[in-house]
Amino acid sequence: MTNAVRYSLLRILLFLGSLLALWLAGLHDPLLLILVAATISMLISLFALKDMRDAMSVEVAQRVEQRRNRNQERRHDDVLTDEEAEEIEAAENSRARSDSITGEVPGDPQNDPYR
Repeated sequence: MTNAVRYSLLRILLFLGSLLALWLAGLHDPLLLILVAATISMLISLFALKDMRDAMSVEVAQRVEQRRNRNQERRHDDVLTDEEAEEIEAAENSRARSDSITGEVPGDPQNDPYR
């Protein structure tokens, strides 16, 4: 289980626990009950879950860095070097010259081998 899931579950449990404690203490107005329970659980989690929150933020930062590195590698793989571009251009030029020597026209139905 990741740190983010654990942290979120503990936050929910803190909220539900404070909600139950306030209900048992006699606070029965639904809106006030939810607002006070949310405030109490936030304050408790601010101090009690500090280490877990720090671990979660480190984990998220590492994932973001890994994703950024993968994206940079993909972009780098998509970019042709000058030598690669020249090789592709030379291959296209030599193919065009051989087609002009044989008289073949690209896209000509007479030269279609699948006809």
